[in-house]
Amino acid sequence: MNEHDTQMMVSLRDYLDMRLCNMQKAVDVASKEMDRRLEGMNEFRAQLDRQTRTFVTQIEHDVLCDRIGSLEITRAELAGKASQTSVIISYVFAAIAVAVAVIALFV
Repeated sequence: MNEHDTQMMVSLRDYLDMRLCNMQKAVDVASKEMDRRLEGMNEFRAQLDRQTRTFVTQIEHDVLCDRIGSLEITRAELAGKASQTSVIISYVFAAIAVAVAVIALFV
């Protein structure tokens, strides 16, 4: 091997070392970028998990619908029933009307 070949080998070695170093830097940058993206995805996943915990399940929905239906029926029944006071007032007016009718028959 002559001196020129030795310089060429060192140059090739330096070149390969430099390429290897640059490739390692590129891998490090890509790794950091991947970690950043994964962290963002983990935050998004955590947000979805927190949001999912606030959702109503189908079973809970069905129970709530049944209860609301029962409350609506009860409210309708209560609205349709006369209060005790209105019943007594109706009896009093009916008694007065009967008394007036009886008096009108004799007069």
